[in-house]
Amino acid sequence: MAGSGICFVCFNANILLKNMKMDHLEEIYFSNIGNYVDMIAKIASQFEIEPKIVLLATKVDKKELDHEELYKHILDLVKDQLENLEGMFSGKQSVYLIDEVIETSSAYGDKKTMEELYQKIASLYCNQFLMGEKTF
Repeated sequence: MAGSGICFVCFNANILLKNMKMDHLEEIYFSNIGNYVDMIAKIASQFEIEPKIVLLATKVDKKELDHEELYKHILDLVKDQLENLEGMFSGKQSVYLIDEVIETSSAYGDKKTMEELYQKIASLYCNQFLMGEKTF
């Protein structure tokens, strides 16, 4: 996080999907995602880093329609959490949440998937606005 501010929060999509179907997502959100968002926010505020949070769903071996609903719900929960943590940051400091959940799977890890992941991360790393660099 120190150099680029990019932080990955990885979670098992299958566990969260199962709990969403049973209306228990909010109950397990903090232990699977929220705790890490808290840690990122605390470290970032302490060292005045502007984190860029990337949500990474693992074990997405079988794509289900419910995954999109799950990701939307998770993004909403993270956004709410970040709004509640806003007071810990200085007025000049920002926290960025990538408004997309990136899916990974060992079942169909191919070159195209890896190139897409690489491009998304590289664009974050090279974005001069997000990296706080001035352009002339």
